[in-house]
Amino acid sequence: MEAEQAGASLDSLIAVFNSRISELQELVIARNMYPASSVTDLTAVEAAVKAMELQVQAIKHRVRDETLAIPKAKVKLIDASLKQQRKLKDMSVYAPTHVPERVSMLNLDTNRW
Repeated sequence: MEAEQAGASLDSLIAVFNSRISELQELVIARNMYPASSVTDLTAVEAAVKAMELQVQAIKHRVRDETLAIPKAKVKLIDASLKQQRKLKDMSVYAPTHVPERVSMLNLDTNRW
């Protein structure tokens, strides 16, 4: 379930980045019509692309870290579960196997009349 959510999240993120890249490409084409201002515009586009690349890299690192953390969390969870199971088993040794039914003294007194 979490893997599906992460996959869907990454897919939507990739779609957003692809959309932004398409917009930047269209801007570059439009700016090339006016070569005098294209140098500053291209610098801005390059800065935007580099910023997006850094964001993608950071996301990749985060996904990798989370993926590596899953097996560690599973081991800790299994260990905690086994520890709890042992404690419950040890406690069950001291629990009586049969609890006698409690008889009320009032019920015995009413039967004598």
